[in-house]
Amino acid sequence: MDFLKDVDAALPVLADGGLVLFPADQWWALGCDATNEEAAYNLLATGIQYVHPFLHLMVQEEKDILRFVPQPGIKIFDYLVGADRPSHAIYEHVSGIAPLLLLENQSMAIRTPMSSFCRHLVKRLRRPVMTVAAAFPGKPAPSYYSEVPAELAAAASYAVQYRRSLRMVSKPSSVVRWHDDGSISIFLS
Repeated sequence: MDFLKDVDAALPVLADGGLVLFPADQWWALGCDATNEEAAYNLLATGIQYVHPFLHLMVQEEKDILRFVPQPGIKIFDYLVGADRPSHAIYEHVSGIAPLLLLENQSMAIRTPMSSFCRHLVKRLRRPVMTVAAAFPGKPAPSYYSEVPAELAAAASYAVQYRRSLRMVSKPSSVVRWHDDGSISIFLS
């Protein structure tokens, strides 16, 4: 695993409230410790796209959703486990993360990454990572490291070396909203 040095370098940055620039499943992203209010402020101060699904909570595996969402229905887990692409589920009444990061109705998009790098990062941090596309509103998410705006790259305390020369290619995300009544609305699939 050629990304372990990057994971080792990113962990103290995240633990200290800093931002990390890294290759997520679909694009280059900025991330922070989602439980740290100062880190949340630092992330939002960059001027990034503060909307679903560009901003989402990244957890290691589906069962971790239970730490942040009260009583999610079993249907959402069936959906997520069967997904063949990055899948974001938007939940209401999310707790346990920096309040500054929550949107209306205390909602938040949560996903488990497909990328081994992202899974290792969250696992080793032992906390969720708030992730957002490294792009300004109205601009496309960067597929290559070289497409990351200089201002956003400079905002990161650490920029991962792994996959810098590769294009981030994956199937488009699916985005669903989990409602309190147990129903699911599909936005993108």
